[in-house]
Amino acid sequence: MSHASEPSEWSVFHDVALLYLALAHGTDMDIDPNEQDTMVRRLTEWHPEIGPARAQRILHEVMLTYLGGHSREMIEAAMGSIKAALSKEERIAVLNDLADLATADGALVPGEVSFIRDLARYWELEDDLR
Repeated sequence: MSHASEPSEWSVFHDVALLYLALAHGTDMDIDPNEQDTMVRRLTEWHPEIGPARAQRILHEVMLTYLGGHSREMIEAAMGSIKAALSKEERIAVLNDLADLATADGALVPGEVSFIRDLARYWELEDDLR
């Protein structure tokens, strides 16, 4: 039996949260409260059964891991994991989530645009962006 404070087993869901976090934090080294709310809302939309509190906890676990180092390697692993595990439509949905997240703080920075474009290219979806 696990306690609520224990970390979850890492999953593709965590990988999606990691990409959200990498976009929100990695491009301007800040996480705006609107970005945080958007990340929790999007994670909850992916898995409504977990609810916002659990989505927030998963995001916190991912954040601790991300800030602990080796973030570039983690992001690359997450990109590959998502490419292998999610359908084309689901990967497009992740890209659309990232586009919404990029504008959540009211400022679209060049690093956010290039992050999304690079990810679309890696996932072979550059022709499918909205």
